[in-house]
Amino acid sequence: MLFFMIYYLTNQLFTFTLVGSYYLTILTFFNDLFTKYIHDDDYTIYFGNATLGEYFENGGFAIVFSYFYLGLLMFVVLLSIGGVLDQSMYYFRTIATFLAFVTIGSLVGLGAFLYRQGFYG
Repeated sequence: MLFFMIYYLTNQLFTFTLVGSYYLTILTFFNDLFTKYIHDDDYTIYFGNATLGEYFENGGFAIVFSYFYLGLLMFVVLLSIGGVLDQSMYYFRTIATFLAFVTIGSLVGLGAFLYRQGFYG
C-alpha cells in the first residue's frame, strides 16, 4: 500500500509538471509569434488597429489563453468525473487532437526560433 501511494504521488507530480510545461510552451510561442507579427510592416492590414497591438503587447493573449486552457482542463476533469465514458470519448478525442496539434506546432516553432537565434543542440 505504501509503495502504491508513493507511486501515485510521483505520477501526479509528473503529470502536473507535464501539463504545466505544455501550457508554458504554447503560451510562450504564440505570445511571441503574435507580438512579432504586430510589429511587422507586412501585416499592418491585419493588425492595423492600435488597440489590438496594445492588447497583445500588454499580455492580452496570455490572459485569454490562460482562461481558455484552464477552462479546457476543467472541462476534461468534469467530463471524466461525471460523464459516461462511451458518450464522452468524442470530446476526449477532440480535445486531445487539438492539444496535440497546438503543442507540436509550438514545439516546432520554438525549435525554429532557437535555431534562428543560433542555439544549436
